[in-house]
Amino acid sequence: MKIFTKITQVTLLIFLLVACSSTKNSSSDVKNSYSLELGDIAEDKVENLFNYLTQRYNFEISRKDNYSSTTGFYAETFWKEREPFDDEKELGISKVQVKVILTSKVARGKTGEFSASAVSYEVDSEVIQQVLKVGSSDFVPFTYTDKGKDYVKNLSYELRDYVRGTLLR
Repeated sequence: MKIFTKITQVTLLIFLLVACSSTKNSSSDVKNSYSLELGDIAEDKVENLFNYLTQRYNFEISRKDNYSSTTGFYAETFWKEREPFDDEKELGISKVQVKVILTSKVARGKTGEFSASAVSYEVDSEVIQQVLKVGSSDFVPFTYTDKGKDYVKNLSYELRDYVRGTLLR
């Protein structure tokens, strides 16, 4: 009987230790990206979108993949540093970096609809941020503050407006 009691106690102790040590991963709760569907863009206007992103916002394209009329494209910028907003500084953030990712797929059934190009793409954007906190040496993902979210939303919506208002013509 004593052995059964000891086994039960040890089992309970192990269970409690495992339960207490498995904390929720806080990085999975971080909302450090903002995605938006930009709209459809003609194949012959894709470079215009890249140019707008680099000229209007001073981002530099670091990677372009699968730029074809059958698969769509993937483009990504280098991290670009911006000044932290007041509400970010209050949280001990000393630097903020932002990156834009553009992805697309061929817009089926819409070829030639917007321009002389035979192909158009459905384009999505994702704006990602990471921060450097005072006293730290590594950038980490960080949930947007109100002003940080306003910044990425404005950037995303301006890209969408450019695609829908300029590149469809």
